[in-house]
Amino acid sequence: MLVGEEPPRVVTEHDLPGALAAGMGVEAPVERIASSDVIWATATTRSLMRWP
Repeated sequence: MLVGEEPPRVVTEHDLPGALAAGMGVEAPVERIASSDVIWATATTRSLMRWP
């Protein structure tokens, strides 16, 4: 889910267990766990990695 306005930040289902393990409750602001170093990929994004 996108959070805030600028810079864009993202929170996913992978962030929530970590927040709960860190002692944050369900009423804690989501901005505290949002990732700001997001790599955006679109349908036309090409990967430079080679898969075996």
